[in-house]
Amino acid sequence: MSATDPGLDLRYNVEFTSPDVVIGKKFSWSQMPVKLRHNSCAVAGCTTAGQNAVLRGVQFWQKNATLYGEIQTTYGEPPDVEIVYENSLGGNVIGICKAKLAYNSATRQYYVLTPLTLSIATTVQGLPINERDTEFVAAHEMGHCLGLWDHSPKDGDLMNAYLTSKTTYSARDINSIRWLYSHNSDLPTYPASALASQNAFAEGAITVTSPPLLTP
Repeated sequence: MSATDPGLDLRYNVEFTSPDVVIGKKFSWSQMPVKLRHNSCAVAGCTTAGQNAVLRGVQFWQKNATLYGEIQTTYGEPPDVEIVYENSLGGNVIGICKAKLAYNSATRQYYVLTPLTLSIATTVQGLPINERDTEFVAAHEMGHCLGLWDHSPKDGDLMNAYLTSKTTYSARDINSIRWLYSHNSDLPTYPASALASQNAFAEGAITVTSPPLLTP
């Protein structure tokens, strides 16, 4: 049963805002747990503390949202979400979640190819990112990869567009993910590794990118 929409005063938009083929559509994982693959950091700026902070960030959802019965995360193969590191994502961007789409000509349906990629920068504008902020970045980007694709306009929310010192849920974060996971996804998933064996599927060369998390 779908939850009653609490309205945008109490939650924020979760739908895709680009590209055209998915604008206004919702995405959520239909099978739990969501499986992660954490690739060891091998770029400039890596630290053990930073990688541990990333793990705490993605586990943030498991420790909190599972209290409400929606989200679980685990490490496994094949992954649903792959965590990668980059020395810089350009400008003041510090994190992003990306997915590629495929089109099935038989069903006339777009599919989200797995795994999604969760990218985290180790530096921004040449400066290292501290451990607390790295944890926040990972939690925020995992929120995108779980289906919270839009940003919240309010600074107090985890899914606000700008990095702050906040690493806790607001009621609006909870309301938003509860509402999202009470509805069916508009976009099913399909493993990218299986495309070649399915003639009906064609990779559409379309990349869906979450709005980037920025430093103020």
